[in-house]
Amino acid sequence: TTAGPNCPNSSTFSLTINPLDDPAFGYAASSFCQADANPSPSSIATAGGTFSAPAGLVFVSASTGEIDLAASTAGNYAITYTTTGICPASSTFTITIFAEEDPTFSYASAAYCPTDANPTPTTALAGGTFSSTAGLVFVNTTTGKIDLANSTPGTYTINYTTAGPNCPNSSTFSLTINALDIVSLSYSSAFYCESETNQVPSFSPPGGTFTTSAGMYLVSATTGEISPALSVQEQEHIIKYSSNGICPSTQETSVTIFTAPTAKAGDDQTLPFLFSTEMDASVPTIGVSSWSTDNYDLVIESSSDAKSTVKNLPTGKTELTWSVSNGTCPVASDKVIITVEDLSIPQALTPNNDGDNDFFALKSVDDVTCDLQLFNRWGQIVYSSSNYKNEWQGQNMSGDIQPNDTYFYVILIDGKLSYNGYVILKK
Repeated sequence: TTAGPNCPNSSTFSLTINPLDDPAFGYAASSFCQADANPSPSSIATAGGTFSAPAGLVFVSASTGEIDLAASTAGNYAITYTTTGICPASSTFTITIFAEEDPTFSYASAAYCPTDANPTPTTALAGGTFSSTAGLVFVNTTTGKIDLANSTPGTYTINYTTAGPNCPNSSTFSLTINALDIVSLSYSSAFYCESETNQVPSFSPPGGTFTTSAGMYLVSATTGEISPALSVQEQEHIIKYSSNGICPSTQETSVTIFTAPTAKAGDDQTLPFLFSTEMDASVPTIGVSSWSTDNYDLVIESSSDAKSTVKNLPTGKTELTWSVSNGTCPVASDKVIITVEDLSIPQALTPNNDGDNDFFALKSVDDVTCDLQLFNRWGQIVYSSSNYKNEWQGQNMSGDIQPNDTYFYVILIDGKLSYNGYVILKK
C-alpha cells in the first residue's frame, strides 16, 4: 500500500519460506569390527542425500551409506549425511571401526610322540583360550601347553580364540599325536644254563635294536641272539629291545645265566664190619645238593650235608649218589661205593698166650652189639654173652677151660645179623 496522500494504492506478492531438510540418520551400532557384515544406515530421515567421511573410512556406496568395513582402516569416524533438497541440511554420526584381533598361533611341529616334551605354541596375541576335541589334554588352556603323555593318540584340530573385548577372533592348527610303537619281547625262559645253546627271542615289530647290560654276550643286536656260554654267570642281565618307528618304544626283560653245577661224592670206602660212616663229598659252591640211595633201610642223617653220617649199612657194597642241582642246569651227580666187610670169625682157638688166636676174636665187635652162644657137640651151652667183647678163651660160664674139641657158635649182631658155624679149640 502506497503512502498517498493523493491516491494511495496497494498490490500483493506471494512468498514461500521452505523448511530445512531433515538430515537425521543413524546406524544400528556405533562400533563395528572389520570382519562384521558391512552396515548400512538403519534410518535416514530424508533420502537422496550423500554420505561422506574422513579418509580411512571406505563406503561401498556414498548414496546408501553402506560401509566397507574390511577395506576401512580401524579408527573413529564422524560420518556426515547431506541432503540435496531445496533447503539442504546435514548431520553426523560417529562410529568406531575396530581391527580384528590376530588369533594366529603355531606349534613347533605338527606331529608329536607321547614321550616328547610337552609343547607350548607361540601366539600373535596372548591371553586367549585354547580348546580341542575330547582326547587331547591341555596342561593349561591359556598357554596351550599340551599334556602328550595323557592325551589319546590321534589327529586334533586345536582352536585358539582371542580374549577380546572388541573383536575376538579365532584360528585353528592341526596337530597329530602318534602312538608309541607296541613292542613285545620274550625269551623262552628267564633262566639258562651256561651249557645251553644260543638263545633267540620272539619280538615285534621288526627292525629295532637290542642292547644289554654289562656281562651279557649279545651275538646280534638285530635278532637279540645271546650266548649263555660267553655271558657272565650267576648274574641277572637286562636285555632291551627298542623299535625304530615314528614313535619308538622300548621293552625290556631279564635273563639269568647259571653255572653248570659239579658233583664229587668222595672216594669209595671199605669198612671192616662197620655199619656207619661219615660221607666225604665236596660241598658245592652253587646249587642244592642231596644224597640218595636205592637202599631204603639205609639211614642218612642229613641228606643235604656233604659230610653226613650214614647208618644201618649192610654188609657188601652200597652205592650212594651225591647230586647237585641249581634248578636250571642239568643235575650233576657222582657215585660213591661203601663196602662193609663181613664179620671175620676165627675157625681155630689156641689159648696158649702166644698172642696168636688166644681169644675167639670177632673183628670190630666193639662197634656193634654182639650176642654169642657156644655149644659143645652134644648141644649143651658152654658159654654165652649178650654183649660179647672177644673175651672167650675156651672157658665155660664158670671159668673152667673146656677140653679140646669142636664147638658150635650162634652169633647175633645188633639183633638182626645171624652167623652160625664152628670153632676148633686146641690148647
